[in-house]
Amino acid sequence: MRRTVIAGVSAVVVAALVFSVLHLRRDNEWAHGGDDVRVTVDTEVASQSTFAATIERLGAPADRSTMRVTAGQVVVVRVSWTGASGTGSFQVVALDNRVTPPRLLPADGGWASDGETGSNWAGAYEVLADKYDWLADAATPARDTAAVGAPATAAGSVTAWFRPTSENALPFQDADRDIVVALIKVDDSGDVRWARQISGQRPTTSNR
Repeated sequence: MRRTVIAGVSAVVVAALVFSVLHLRRDNEWAHGGDDVRVTVDTEVASQSTFAATIERLGAPADRSTMRVTAGQVVVVRVSWTGASGTGSFQVVALDNRVTPPRLLPADGGWASDGETGSNWAGAYEVLADKYDWLADAATPARDTAAVGAPATAAGSVTAWFRPTSENALPFQDADRDIVVALIKVDDSGDVRWARQISGQRPTTSNR
């Protein structure tokens, strides 16, 4: 009987240690995931008249792209990377850094290394609001098209375009000051692994 009790206690202790190690490892991934991925970012603000030329210059075919005709401005972002794991996907988001917390911009479409890609959003992404204060807007249920995805190949790129949150929004004046670009890693099961700010001034309140 005593051996059974000791074995049971040992099993509980081992399980607790394993849980603690996994929890610490996951916390470290939230904080430092993507540190080994080398990223370059180009961000430009285009008008209706310069949109096609801008996305073509940033890597997307001009004849395969569309923009909302009511949008006075479009934020065009090209993200290139090397050193990725080769599994899962990268999601690119752009945020309006002129408000606190920064507000996710609706995505209209994009072009990845393997061809055309579109905008998306998944409920699993809402965990980002709990992990990064500058992504608090990820908890807003209406964010149904805020990300543009691409396969997280070892090396690749994606060009994405985003519109202001409303037709009456004040125009962007300075892309680096007004716009934050982030890269989100999603695994093959659809779970978010980490997020990383890759362009723009760091939001006033930020934990990553």
